Amino acid sequence: MTLTTATISLYKSNPKFVSKLKAYSRICGIVAFIIGSIVLYGWIFDIPLLKNLHPAFVSMKVNTAIAIMLAGVSLSFFRSSQESSTNAFLSSFCAALVAAIGLITLMEYIGDWNYSIDQLLINEPIGTVGTYIPGRMALNTAFCFSCLGIGLLLARSKLDALFVISQLINLVGVLVAITALIGYFYNINEFYGYTSFTKMALHTAFVLLGLSTGILCAIPDRGMMKVISGNDSGGYLARRLLPATIGIPILIGWLRLEGERHEFFGTAFGVLLVAVIYIVLFICLVWVVAQRLNRFDFKRKMAEEAVHQSEEKFRAIFENNSAAIAIIEPDTTISMVNDAYCLVSGYTKEEVVGMSWTKQIPPDEIERLREYNRRRLANPQDAPDKYEFKFYRKNGTLRNVLMSISMIESSRKLISSFIDVTERKQAEEELRALSRAVEQSPASIVITDTKGAIERRNINNSGI
Repeated sequence: MTLTTATISLYKSNPKFVSKLKAYSRICGIVAFIIGSIVLYGWIFDIPLLKNLHPAFVSMKVNTAIAIMLAGVSLSFFRSSQESSTNAFLSSFCAALVAAIGLITLMEYIGDWNYSIDQLLINEPIGTVGTYIPGRMALNTAFCFSCLGIGLLLARSKLDALFVISQLINLVGVLVAITALIGYFYNINEFYGYTSFTKMALHTAFVLLGLSTGILCAIPDRGMMKVISGNDSGGYLARRLLPATIGIPILIGWLRLEGERHEFFGTAFGVLLVAVIYIVLFICLVWVVAQRLNRFDFKRKMAEEAVHQSEEKFRAIFENNSAAIAIIEPDTTISMVNDAYCLVSGYTKEEVVGMSWTKQIPPDEIERLREYNRRRLANPQDAPDKYEFKFYRKNGTLRNVLMSISMIESSRKLISSFIDVTERKQAEEELRALSRAVEQSPASIVITDTKGAIERRNINNSGI
């Protein structure tokens, strides 16, 4: 079966899902800026609830709040190729600042240095919960900001390799943020911090997860995200499996951990229980996905069958039409003709397919028809859809034809049908010549119909 536009569309990105992902990305940027602003407000006016949510929780540091605001601005103004130069500069500048804050803090940890940026704006007292050095963000938070900033900068690259690298970097940021959130969920502080260093705040982990996933969703039709946003069975499967593959292991781990903490069972039984639960859940998951894929495949086959039937109907109408019909590609190449076209032109199908239609047009007509074609490709309503022109047959004889033409919007192909009006034009010319001869004759001439009624007379007979 011919692969038409209708079937090709099954393999493109899902437009609705792509639109949702882009909207999610913008929302993540806006929410991040708002949360960062609220925390900064809490530091300026010393409101503990805004800084750490709960007295027992780690506070979001000032530099963290500022970096989150900058990342939110960068993501909000990120529009890939559709953004203005001002937005692009603002987004890139903020992303560079985010990367700089993260990298400088990492260097402070690695080299045991102090660049005096931790308490540059506001001093934090010594002994704050989960804080290694006052004012300094967590090591894993600094690492996340480095990934965010670099990922945002590389995401603008037109090179696919650099774009994929940016997505991989942001995936690392996603994993770090998820690990911190799991640590809070499981109440294991090693998960949201590194040894005795400052821990990542709970709201920091949420915002970093939103920013990292928001960057991935900003351009969902490129790189790895193209698989998820696809309109084919692979994209469908990925969208259904991803939430389960993330959520189910986290929930099962929490159930096992709580069971062992409350001494409902020991470690060995806990491992066995988790293995059995995974087996049951994945069997159910495979069954559900298989059922949905079968339905998806059935709908696809039905669509292909409908397209096939449409093609058969089109081909029957195309081949049996008494008018000469040709399908012309945007580059002027003839891709298909019917038998009537071969009869009018004198060419066989093998000879004419692949030929440019301009080779069958006289030089004095070619520019007019090319102008029609240019106007039609720019705006289909701006060019006539019916007109006469002259046409060369294979043997070199010139024929007059009346053309009707329309354009397929999706493929920009032209469907042209025409009839040979050479004999009609000749008859009209003969009638005009006869009329002139009658008018110019010195004799009185009267032309009557079969019943004797006068149809025409020349001026010399006007007095009769």
